[in-house]
Amino acid sequence: MPTHELETIPEVTLHVVAAFTRGEDGGNLAGVVLDADGLAETHMQAIAADAGYSETVFVSRLTAAGARLDFFTPTRRIADCGHATVAAFWLLRETGRIRPGKTSKEIQDGVRRIVVTDNEIFMAQREPRYRFQAEWTGVRLTDVLAALGLTPSQLDATFEPLIADAGGPFIMIALRGEADLAGVVPDQAALLAISETLDLTGFYLFAADPASGAGDVTTRMFAPRYGIPEESATGMAAGALGAVLHDIAGRPGPEFRIEQGRHMRPASPSLLKVRLGLSGDGHARDVMTGGAAALRAARQVAAPPSR
Repeated sequence: MPTHELETIPEVTLHVVAAFTRGEDGGNLAGVVLDADGLAETHMQAIAADAGYSETVFVSRLTAAGARLDFFTPTRRIADCGHATVAAFWLLRETGRIRPGKTSKEIQDGVRRIVVTDNEIFMAQREPRYRFQAEWTGVRLTDVLAALGLTPSQLDATFEPLIADAGGPFIMIALRGEADLAGVVPDQAALLAISETLDLTGFYLFAADPASGAGDVTTRMFAPRYGIPEESATGMAAGALGAVLHDIAGRPGPEFRIEQGRHMRPASPSLLKVRLGLSGDGHARDVMTGGAAALRAARQVAAPPSR
């Protein structure tokens, strides 16, 4: 696209919304741009790069049936994002553009249901799929543990690590206790290499019965492949973990409260809620993940000229 087209783009308002907040605190920041119908993909990518959040979402084609959402990291477009979805629909509700009830989002790979309540936003995810260790071609569990600075003795002996995908593949690892989780110091380069080999979004580590009492499990998420050393709230991973807790770990649910962000530095305590619809054989099928949000800032921005 010619430089002058980027230079003449009108300014838009970038809202900064924290999604999956715990009370008024914590959450994961996302950039949200409403009325994005006139923005080319080049404009969106430039704005997301300038904003610098892990994801910025652009909302367009707002109708009674829902809205089109386009997601960008600072470096590339991605198909879907949990915390940015919650942020976008929370802002649409707060600005009076939608009301509580059922609606939907149109994304790159289809249409997903959204449920808007007075206090929270819930989003549908893909039906969960699992890859067990026998399918980890080119990577062993010992490689993963070494990259995370963990030893086998720190694992929860009742749970075998696996890859779960309800909108993005994450390695799920249960640790023996919260102290083990808090002490993880990952080798980001090694995690990146494993992510490329296994085509992963990230690594989701969890421990049962957090000391905070805020959730059923407390978690940490690392995604160096997407430029995220650690994230404070990851909707796609939380939904997949809810399915894992029910299908694999034998915790009946079908609702789970998942805490994240308390052990990162700086801490940003977040709370994600997962609700499972079950198939006839009792397995998790319909995954809905949601939570609260809060506006942190708003400012005028424009796509910088191409370099």
